[in-house]
Amino acid sequence: MFGADSDSDDGPSALPLHDCCETNDAETLRALLAPPSTDGDAAEGDADPAANEDAEEEKEDGDRGDDEDDEDDEEDFDPEAEEEEEEEEEDGAAAFGAALTAGLARVSIDERDREGHTPLHVALLHGSIDCVNALLDAGAKSYVTLEGSPPLHIACAMSGFERHETFALEAVKALLPHVENESTQDDYGRTALSVAAQHGVLAIVQTLVNDFAPPNEEDTVEVYINLKDKTRNRPLHWACAYGRGDVVEFLLKSGADASLRNDNKDNALHCAVRGGDAKCVEALLKLHPELAQEQNAQSQTPAQMAAARGRPVIAKLFKLSVDAAADEDLKRFIIAPDVCFLHHSCPPITRLEKDTPPPENVNRLTTLLNPSNGTLRGKEFSELNVEYVSEVKPAAWVDILRCHEYAYLKKVQKICDQLPDIRMLPRAIGTIDGDTAVCSQSFNAALAAAGATIEAVEKIIAGETKKVFCAVRPPGHHSGPLGPVGTPGDPIGTGSHGFCLINNVAVAAAYARCVHRNKIRRIALVDFDVHHGNGTEACVQNTAPSAPQFKYQLPIGGGTFSMHMYRPWLDETDPEEIMFASVHGYGRRELQHHFYPGTGPTKSTKGEYDLDTEEIPAWDEDGVVEDPMHVEAEVRVSTAKGEQPWVLDVGMEGAGKRSERGHAWRRVWKGKILPAINAFEPELIIISAGFDAHAKDDIQGPVNLGVKEQDYEWLTTELVKIANAHSDGRVISVLEGGYRIQGGPISAFGRSVATHVRTLFQPNAEKYDAARAKTEFNAELRVRREIREKREAEEEAERQAYLERIAEEERAMMESNDAMDADDANGEKREAETDPEQTPSKRSRRGVPVDYAALNAKIEAEAAAKKAANTES
Repeated sequence: MFGADSDSDDGPSALPLHDCCETNDAETLRALLAPPSTDGDAAEGDADPAANEDAEEEKEDGDRGDDEDDEDDEEDFDPEAEEEEEEEEEDGAAAFGAALTAGLARVSIDERDREGHTPLHVALLHGSIDCVNALLDAGAKSYVTLEGSPPLHIACAMSGFERHETFALEAVKALLPHVENESTQDDYGRTALSVAAQHGVLAIVQTLVNDFAPPNEEDTVEVYINLKDKTRNRPLHWACAYGRGDVVEFLLKSGADASLRNDNKDNALHCAVRGGDAKCVEALLKLHPELAQEQNAQSQTPAQMAAARGRPVIAKLFKLSVDAAADEDLKRFIIAPDVCFLHHSCPPITRLEKDTPPPENVNRLTTLLNPSNGTLRGKEFSELNVEYVSEVKPAAWVDILRCHEYAYLKKVQKICDQLPDIRMLPRAIGTIDGDTAVCSQSFNAALAAAGATIEAVEKIIAGETKKVFCAVRPPGHHSGPLGPVGTPGDPIGTGSHGFCLINNVAVAAAYARCVHRNKIRRIALVDFDVHHGNGTEACVQNTAPSAPQFKYQLPIGGGTFSMHMYRPWLDETDPEEIMFASVHGYGRRELQHHFYPGTGPTKSTKGEYDLDTEEIPAWDEDGVVEDPMHVEAEVRVSTAKGEQPWVLDVGMEGAGKRSERGHAWRRVWKGKILPAINAFEPELIIISAGFDAHAKDDIQGPVNLGVKEQDYEWLTTELVKIANAHSDGRVISVLEGGYRIQGGPISAFGRSVATHVRTLFQPNAEKYDAARAKTEFNAELRVRREIREKREAEEEAERQAYLERIAEEERAMMESNDAMDADDANGEKREAETDPEQTPSKRSRRGVPVDYAALNAKIEAEAAAKKAANTES
C-alpha cells in the first residue's frame, strides 16, 4: 500500500516500526525495539587478541588485493574529496542513528498509522515472519484488530496467496502462544478457523484444531469447529464453498456437523456444489447421503443445484445429467492496464495523517492487483483459469465520441497536457473541479480504461471468454456527454465530475452495438454503485434526439439558445434496445440530506415493472425514497423527442437495523430491477461495479445502505443467471467506486471486489427463472409480514399490559383511599358521639383522575424511542 514511491522526502520517518515491517528490515526493527544499553563501552584491552590478530590479517589481505588497482586509480585519487566523502558517511550514519532514536521516542510498538495499522498488522500483511517474531518478542499486543480482524485472522487470510502459505503457517504458530482465546471472532463473527478453512491450507487448519486450548469446560474443540458466524456459516461451510477437499475431510473427521444450515438454509453439501469441487461433494455424500434430499431457501436440493449449474461431473455423483454444461474450460480475463496506475489524484501517499489522500486514489488498484497481496491475485483466481491483461490499446477517439462531445474531451486533455510529467514531479497535481484531481497522465489513463472495456467486448465477440472484469481507473459512470451532469434546472455541463473522466461502460456498450451490430443488439447497463450513475444515464438518454437550452451572457445582455444533441450508438433503434438500471443512495430533501450527485429519483421511463406478488412490499420500510417532485422536474425540463430508452432508477436510504439493510437492498433488486432486466432480454450485460454501498464505506454518510460481501455475491449470481437466460452468459463488469481500502487484502473494498469477481467467474449455467423468483419473493414478503405482525402484536400486548398495570394500580389506590375514608368517617362519628358540637371535617384522599390520552401518548413516545434504539443497534 505504501511503497517506496510513496515515501516522504521530508526527513526521518515518523513511523519507523511500520516502515521496517513493510520492507522486511527485521535487523533495524530489533534495534529499534531493543532497550537502550546502560553499560559503558567495553575497554579496548578487553578485546580478544586472537580476534584482533585475525582482523589484522584480513586487513593485510585486503590491502594486498587492492594494490593491483591502485596504479590504475592513482590519477583519479583526490584526498580532499575522499575526506569529504568519509565525513558525509559519518554524518549520514549519525543522522540515521538519531532518526532511529527520535523515531523510537515518538512511537510505541502498538501505534496505529493513518489507516489503523499497527506494526504487527503491517508485518503480517507483508509476509515478514522475522518482523512478526521480533514484535511479539518485544510485547506487541496480539489482540488489536484491523478493520475488525485480529492478527490471527489476518495471518490466516494471508494463506489465500500461494506465495504466503508458508509464512501464514509460521505466523499462526507464532501468534497462538500469545492468543488468550482462539475462538475470538472478527466483526463478521468468523473465527480464525473459518478464515483458514476458506483459504484451504490444511496444515494451518490442523494447527488451529489440534492446538486448540478450550477457554472453559463448555467450549470444547467440537464446539469450536462448529461455531457459526453472523451469516450462520461454519468452517465446514467455508471450506466446501471454496472447494477445499482436504480441509473438508479433516473437519468431518474432527467433529464438524455437516447438517447445520446457514442463513440461506444451505447445508454443507449445498455449499460444496456451489464451490464446484467434486472431492468435497464425494466426501460429504459418503458420510452423509441424507444431505442430498434437503432443500435450501430456494427449494433446491444439492442434486438439483448441481444439475441447474451445469456441473456434469458433480451431477453424475447424484446420478443426474445436465441440460447445459457450464463453460468450465473457457478463460476468464481481468483487464487491468498498467497506465491506470499513472493516474494520480494526490501527491505521494504516506502513513501520516497530514497526507490523507482523496477517496479515489491509486491505492485502490494496489489493493486489488499488488502481486504480493492484491485480492485479485489470490490463488482462488488461478484455480478459475484467470488470465491477466495489463497492456491494452487506448480507446480511439471515434469510439469515445459516440458518447462524449469533442469540446469536453479536448478540455480534459488540455488540462492534463499542461501539467508537468507526474513521473518526474510526483506532486504536480491539477484539478478539473473541487472533487476531481488529475495529473499529466490522467487523460491517457482514461483512454486506457475505456480501451480496456473495448478489449473486453472484443474478447467476448471472439469467443475467447464470456466473462471479463476490468480493474480500471479513473472511474466513469458520472461522466455524461458534456462531462458533469447536474440536477434538473442546473446549467447543462456544470457540476462535479465525481472523479470520472470518460464513461467506460457507455463507451463499451456503444462500441458493441455499432461495431458488432450483427452479433449484439440489446444491451443492459446495470449500476450497483452507491452513487447514481447520472453520466451513464445521460449518455443512454442522448441516444435519442433532444434540444436542451443553454444560457449565455454578453456585455450587452444575455439569453438562451437551443442546441441539438444526439449521439446515437447505432441508429433509431437505440431507445428500444438499450436499458439502464440503477439502485443507489438518495437523500431526502425534506430532511436536507443531500447525497451526491442528487439525481436518480425512483422512476421507470417505461412504466412500473414491480413483481406482481400477492404480498404487498413495504418499500418505505426498506428505505426506498419516492421523490415525485424531482421526477416531475426532470420531465418538465426535458427536451427529448420521440421514444426514450428504458431508464429504471431506485433511490434508497438506509432504513431499519444496520444488520438488516443488506436484505432490504436485495429485496429492491428482487422486486423492482431484476424482473425488468429479465423482461428486457439483453444480449450483453455490462455492470458498473461500485462497492461503496458497503456498510463500512464512510463515503455514504447517513444514507448507509449496509451492503456486505455476501450481498454482492448474491446479486452477481442473479445477473449471471439472467445472462445465461438471454446473453449466452456474456457479462462485462467494470470497476467504479469503493473506497474502504484500509487493511488491503482484508479491507471491505478488497474482499467485496474479490467476492464479486470470483462469483462472476465461477462456472455456472443456471438460468433466471421468473416464476421461481416471484414465488421466492412472495414467500419472503409473507415471512416478513408475519414477523412484522408478530412484532406489532407483541408491542400492542406490551402496551395493553402497561395500561392494565396502570389501571390496576389506580384501582388499588382508589380502594385504599376508600378504606381510609371509611376509617376517617368512623373516627369522626365516634368523636361526634363524644363531642356532639364538633363539626365533621371534609377530608378526601381520592387520587387525581388518570388522563388516559396523555398516558397513551407517553406509551407511544416510549415505543418510538425503543424502536429508534433498535434501529441504531
